[in-house]
Amino acid sequence: MKYFVTYLLIITTLFISSCRQTPDNISSSQPSFSESVQWDEEARIAISAIKDVIQNKKEYFCAVYGKNIYLKDFHSSSYLCDYETNEYTDDEENNTDHTYSLFCVIDMDRDGIPEVLLESETTFGNILIFHYKDGIVYGSVFAFRGFKFLKEDSTFSGSGGAPFTFVGKIKFSKEKIIYSELCNFDGLDDIYQIDGVDVRIEEIRVFR
Repeated sequence: MKYFVTYLLIITTLFISSCRQTPDNISSSQPSFSESVQWDEEARIAISAIKDVIQNKKEYFCAVYGKNIYLKDFHSSSYLCDYETNEYTDDEENNTDHTYSLFCVIDMDRDGIPEVLLESETTFGNILIFHYKDGIVYGSVFAFRGFKFLKEDSTFSGSGGAPFTFVGKIKFSKEKIIYSELCNFDGLDDIYQIDGVDVRIEEIRVFR
């Protein structure tokens, strides 16, 4: 049986040193989060389109608003709160102008086309994920607590509170997020699961 610790080996954190740049510095000719990454032409087209979105040169489809907008017009503090229904929090009363200082380029769904992640400085580290499909850039938003410790294999952990931790990965269907949970730790009710199967606490380790 696979052990939870396998999924929690620290390969790299979300914003590794090579990604500590401003969004304007994203390169459309050779984007990478690692010097060993070599993107093909289709991937470079996707990165170029996402770069134009980040630089407010073109619109993207915003999953929060459900329509095409420019990034500069995104003022919501809402974030994805239900992976199965793709529901977002209703927090339009706390509109804010976002600033972003860190980004990362990584193929989240392992389809050969990289996504670009931005971390918001103004909403407690909410993560914006941009992905490209059929000429359209889609944008989704995660709460930092619900999306952190991203690894190079595209798995990430999250938390619904101090006693709760999960590890999973995501795929995309246009603006929708398809989430697959790999591990689950519920310290409140003493529930420990790997791939949906209950295991003993001795078989699971939680990275805190």
